[in-house]
Amino acid sequence: MGVTENILMALQSIRAHKLRSILTMLGVIIGVAAVIIVVAIGQGGEQLLKSELTGAGNTMEVYYMPSEEELRANPNIDFYSAFSYTDIQAIEEIPEVKRVVASSSEFSTVRYRTDISEAAIFGINDAYLHVHDLSLTEGISFTTSDFLGGRRTALISHALVEELFEDKSAVGEIIRIGHQPVEVIGVLEKPKGLFAFGSMDVYIPYSRGEVNRPYVPPY
Repeated sequence: MGVTENILMALQSIRAHKLRSILTMLGVIIGVAAVIIVVAIGQGGEQLLKSELTGAGNTMEVYYMPSEEELRANPNIDFYSAFSYTDIQAIEEIPEVKRVVASSSEFSTVRYRTDISEAAIFGINDAYLHVHDLSLTEGISFTTSDFLGGRRTALISHALVEELFEDKSAVGEIIRIGHQPVEVIGVLEKPKGLFAFGSMDVYIPYSRGEVNRPYVPPY
């Protein structure tokens, strides 16, 4: 049986079963169209995500909070780093990434002599200073040696100064975060604006081996 005869038989079969043939063709067309649409959406989403992440001036923030299942499996998971220094290095090697800011926070008791206050303790790396504006009204900011050596120095908010030091200068004084003594080297600028409210904040540096966890032992 030749090719021509096969084609003629196929056409006769289609004419004899028009409805079934039409439904089969519709199924094939719809199936192919669905595949094309899914692929197009996937490629479009990928391009959109890339443009959002690598566009000029864009900053992407990633937060990690343990799930309820993780907390039940390991109640101490909060004390472990979500990102290792190796993770940070890998991200820094991406050509489109300019800086990688690593930070973490927790609340702790802060003491100055007999005065006590609760404050948010932020552990930051050196890149944090380039991305976030920590303007000072007094003292100096962190230096490279603070980060490389993991020195126990701190920048504190204006609100915390008012709470613990009243009219006294805080620069050069020793505060205790938990049980650990930390030297205050700078005071952050007071927030401006009608609805600007100061918060009790302490910024401390940590070395490369302490990424994502500030050195704040429990009180």
